[in-house]
Amino acid sequence: MSQQPELTVDEQTINNLWETHLRTKFDAHSADEAITTMVEKPLVNQMPVMIGSDGKEELYEFYAEDFLPQIQARSDSHES
Repeated sequence: MSQQPELTVDEQTINNLWETHLRTKFDAHSADEAITTMVEKPLVNQMPVMIGSDGKEELYEFYAEDFLPQIQARSDSHES
């Protein structure tokens, strides 16, 4: 059984923020909450499908109107 290396304080901070960001999208299914976990001028560019947005306003619209409505929340994924 392999052990995970200890994270530095900075690495743990980034890891915690990333986990929070994922929860806001996939558990809470919330564009409002997801935007709060991002830098001041976020840029998302999903190259394989050429979608995304530049800046909080565009990214909020992308998440709220295009991305989140197309995915099922993780908390719903175990229901039949």
